[in-house]
Amino acid sequence: MASKDQTPQQKNDWLYTVTPNLTAGLVLGILNIATALSIAALIFSGPLSSELSAGVGIFLISTLFSAIALPLFSEYKANIGGPRSAQAPIFAAMSASIFAAMSGADVKTIGVTVMITILVSTLATGALMYGVGRAKLGGLVRYIPYPVMGGFFAGLAYLLAVGGLNVGLGGHSEETLLDYVTSIETLTLLLPVIIIGLLLYVLDKKLQHWSVVPLTMLIAGGIFYAVLFLTDTTMSEAASQHWLPPTPSADAAFFPPIVPSDFALVDWTTIAQQAGAISALVFLSIIMLLLDVSGIEVVLNRDLDPNKELVAAGKTNVIGGLVGSPLTFQSVSDVLVAHKLGGTKYMMVATYILTVFTAIAVGPSLITWIPNFVLGSVLFFSGFSLLITWVWHLRKKVPLGDYLVVLVILAVIINFGILEGIVVGVVMAIFLFVHQYSRLSIVKSQLKAEEFSNPVDRHPQEQAFLDNQKGVCEIFILQGFLFFGSASRFVDDVRNTFKLPGRENFRYVLIDFRAVDALDTSAANSFSKLAQLCTNANITLLITGSSYKITRQLQNLEDFKKAGDLVAFFDDINSGVEWMDDRRLASFGREDDNEKTDLVSITASILRDEPTAKLILNSGEIVELKARNTLFEQREEGDALYFLLKGALNISIDLGDGDSLSVRTMRAGAVVGEMALFTGAERSATALAKEDCTLCRLSVQNYEKLKKEHPNEAGIFHTYIIQLMADRLGRANREIVALSR
Repeated sequence: MASKDQTPQQKNDWLYTVTPNLTAGLVLGILNIATALSIAALIFSGPLSSELSAGVGIFLISTLFSAIALPLFSEYKANIGGPRSAQAPIFAAMSASIFAAMSGADVKTIGVTVMITILVSTLATGALMYGVGRAKLGGLVRYIPYPVMGGFFAGLAYLLAVGGLNVGLGGHSEETLLDYVTSIETLTLLLPVIIIGLLLYVLDKKLQHWSVVPLTMLIAGGIFYAVLFLTDTTMSEAASQHWLPPTPSADAAFFPPIVPSDFALVDWTTIAQQAGAISALVFLSIIMLLLDVSGIEVVLNRDLDPNKELVAAGKTNVIGGLVGSPLTFQSVSDVLVAHKLGGTKYMMVATYILTVFTAIAVGPSLITWIPNFVLGSVLFFSGFSLLITWVWHLRKKVPLGDYLVVLVILAVIINFGILEGIVVGVVMAIFLFVHQYSRLSIVKSQLKAEEFSNPVDRHPQEQAFLDNQKGVCEIFILQGFLFFGSASRFVDDVRNTFKLPGRENFRYVLIDFRAVDALDTSAANSFSKLAQLCTNANITLLITGSSYKITRQLQNLEDFKKAGDLVAFFDDINSGVEWMDDRRLASFGREDDNEKTDLVSITASILRDEPTAKLILNSGEIVELKARNTLFEQREEGDALYFLLKGALNISIDLGDGDSLSVRTMRAGAVVGEMALFTGAERSATALAKEDCTLCRLSVQNYEKLKKEHPNEAGIFHTYIIQLMADRLGRANREIVALSR
């Protein structure tokens, strides 16, 4: 009550806080009481209808317990949860299976076994929810293919809608759905269920208001009792005609639904036989919870940790299963209703708890007044709504192939059952994954040898020879995880490459595994087939950048062993290309002949001008560098360029922490460190002799002197440097174009 000292504004603030929270708590209580009644009516129908009071009791207890426990464990303290109608078909299937397995047993014994099975399912679901949440695996739901998930929910929707029809029949059962339609008696009972269910669907779509369901139920019930009054029909007569539930016994009560002595009646063997159905329930419940958490985030416009919500639901259900409360967890629909009504406080939760507690206190007399077709229509409406969402609307949202998957799973659930649907769904999920993943190309880039930015700077004549040989090698840069589908497709693509026109010079296939995470045994066997194809075609297969594990996998294959020298492994792609180019150059003879080993001839072959070569040698100084010695270090002052006349240099970049990256190899005929003459910048890399080297060093001072005293020769030298840089840029551009294909 507001204090007398409060201002009018404070009183209004109090009123605006209390009113929406009281309203939200009362509305949600009424809605979830109706849900509990309809779920129990579906599970404990027909031959088990005498146990309906106890069944309603455990689901009302679940509604009450979740109202207390969920806000304590959840991140969102105004979280409302309760029994979910989507689980009702699975519970109903368990109930029917148990009744069939225990045929001839006392109905009380069967009813208790059904209730204990529901609690065992709750414990199993809660334990796995808690475990998945603690292991932070909540994100795994994203890996379930959407059409497979759609098939599951479409199947549950169908079972829920059919369950609503069964509740409307009030225990009157026929052999097939056709029998329902052709029997006048059953058709009379079904029509109100279907009509009211469809009316609820239309009104809910048009009005989108929380009051649609309770008001429609109230009006339908009022019309029903008006008809009873006008036709002078008693409630007992209506119950005998399956319009009302059977009258509970005088000692029936909602609480306690199970007493300790009932455990002596339980058939534990029959419960164990429900392991498959329980597994399906656990699987689908976790999916539903994670989807609802995502929906709650949208409604509240705030982030919730799905793993924490899994833990919260897990704790609630483990404790609930031990105290007699069936499966329950967070519901986006309940949070949406509360949010629309402005309920966000503990006051709403307290009102909700009081409303549900009142229903339990009233006792079984409550259900005797609710017509079967009213409860059945709520279930039918829920199932029909989900069917429209997951079957009718989905047809425009997904490709035809994915939509057919939904229909297949739905058909299996309709004809064989939910467990069989789960199995088919899992198999189809695997098939979809394999099919979709195999359609993704594992080839990150494909280019020819002449398009690859050569990692070796060579004598201009040697480089020209390599550039003029077209179609000698095809380079494939692979990525990701390689499995049998994608690897087999890749091998087929390589085989087709062999058959392309203009492949007279084709001698090498280079496959880079640098970006490959792993490959399975079947994928390795596909590469074995590739080794065989290359061997038969006398083509050398180069494997570069593969991890130790992948290298061992491939080297142990019989076809790789048989290939001999036609298969070679390298640490990186640059080493593989360098080795291949060396083999291609083995028969190449330069115009300067091997006999001309004097420095003037070598320099002249580089600059294409002997007078300039003599002048450069006279202006510079000859440097002899032993193998493994450093020519210059990264970040040193750039004070000279070098003509590499003999030997080879390795160019590497310091990455810090003692690590370095080898980026190029310089061979005889290359120019090293030329940027120093033009920018004066510090060295961008380190040059280390791979073997004994002879170099001509041209310092900045001597270069400036050369320009002043011999401008013509300096111009020839400039032309060569510009051509050299243009060639390097051209090769880099060709590689960029190839990589962008």
